[in-house]
Amino acid sequence: MEVCNPHLAKQVLESNPDLGLLLPCTIAVYQKDNENFISLAKPTSLLSMVSDKNLKFSGEEIENGLIKIIDKAK
Repeated sequence: MEVCNPHLAKQVLESNPDLGLLLPCTIAVYQKDNENFISLAKPTSLLSMVSDKNLKFSGEEIENGLIKIIDKAK
């Protein structure tokens, strides 16, 4: 599922349009052996490839928000 925050995505893309490929917007929801799983690539890890401190803050903000969403879905 794509779950981008438009405001933060815009901030990242305005900083560097090439980072569109690194936008951490995907959460995978699946079932394996009758057990449900929710996973995501950590935005802080994806955006750590970039040395811009503002983007690190955005990655932390995005990650915290996604973790809250996942926790509520459990």
